[in-house]
Amino acid sequence: MNNHNETIFFSPTKEYFTDEEVNGIDKFMKTPIVKGLVKVVGGDWNLAGDQIYEYESAILMNPTWFDLMSIAQQQSQVLKDTHHIWLEGFDIVGNQYVLAQDLGLSIDESSERKQKISTISLRLGS
Repeated sequence: MNNHNETIFFSPTKEYFTDEEVNGIDKFMKTPIVKGLVKVVGGDWNLAGDQIYEYESAILMNPTWFDLMSIAQQQSQVLKDTHHIWLEGFDIVGNQYVLAQDLGLSIDESSERKQKISTISLRLGS
């Protein structure tokens, strides 16, 4: 099996990113790109055209591009994907609402409040 994807690469291009972002890459990599709670999912498509999620990350708070690169690496190892090695971007594929107490975020009266978790799928290229 080809193991050329021991590292996930990230190459911001002008197609998706501004000159300011590309030129200030250190700051750009550390800036949250999705606000709030986020879960990354990944997988493949079945014959019916439905996406099957074979990978789900832990819930992240305000993830940065650096965080998503780490998740992309974990996802490629779990899915044994040795072909897709470039993180090109992400898509928000849904939202779910979970009680704060179920996430361990609150132990008072606000524990009945629901927290939004954005579900995103990484765009990986080869």
